[in-house]
Amino acid sequence: MEHMTHEVSTQAILLGWILISAIPLLLVVALLGIRVRLFAWLAVAAGVALQGFHSLEHVIQVVFWGRDPYAAPYMSPLAKQAAAGLESIAANTFGFRDFPTLGMELLHLVGNTLFLLGVLALLIGTPFSNRRGAATIAFVFEGTHLLEHIILTSSVLNGSPAWGSSTLFANISGAQLSTHRIWWHFVMNIAALALFLWALLRPGLTTTARNITIGLLISVNFLPVLVAHFSVEAATGYPSVLNILGAPIIALALNPVTFTALLLSQVPTRTTPPKSDNEESDTEEITNTTGITK
Repeated sequence: MEHMTHEVSTQAILLGWILISAIPLLLVVALLGIRVRLFAWLAVAAGVALQGFHSLEHVIQVVFWGRDPYAAPYMSPLAKQAAAGLESIAANTFGFRDFPTLGMELLHLVGNTLFLLGVLALLIGTPFSNRRGAATIAFVFEGTHLLEHIILTSSVLNGSPAWGSSTLFANISGAQLSTHRIWWHFVMNIAALALFLWALLRPGLTTTARNITIGLLISVNFLPVLVAHFSVEAATGYPSVLNILGAPIIALALNPVTFTALLLSQVPTRTTPPKSDNEESDTEEITNTTGITK
């Protein structure tokens, strides 16, 4: 997204404030979910909806990239409006002016914060006690993803180019930079949604499923670097992606995929299907009344 040069609409500013206000609201709902099942489900549903929409945005962005890899990255009208509103709020309320791309970075920062709170609700919510192992995996992944966006936003506010794993630490520019960022965020958001849904729907993990998941995560980790290197030319004065000494290797190591794959390799696996919530409740009732677990 380009830096704002026009007056921002009232609707855009309102949308920005709604997104900002949603963070403490969703945090409270997630914490209430520790004791109240309804609040836990509401927070998880919000996480699914937000990340589902966010992932769809990145899928569409990849489709538009495929039509013209050298064009500016696609953003939907709603995303542009939200980013413009957040940038306006940052400038007029907090005094952060004249920072190119700040709106886009803030939109991702706020969006990923909201999704992490949805994952938190799955991790601590009372209806999901048998999902905490899998939810921990999803939480670590999205937490690392959010850390990337904190670093990107901080670097922009510092007056520097966006600096992070997704930008290969500002070592690339032009079409290779936009291509790498598009594919990096596509991979990370789809993986985040998949891990979240896996934790929600299938709390157990067989050895085969764990190994396949680790293999897929490691494989897709190479996609952004390879696509950026082979599909578009490097900007004038910049080396191509695979010719940058060290940066691609560090970027491949310091991202959500690598940390999550390492954590997954330590997760114990099951040999029998996990119990459903109803089965666990029945077992607890029998234990409490007879003292013998059936």
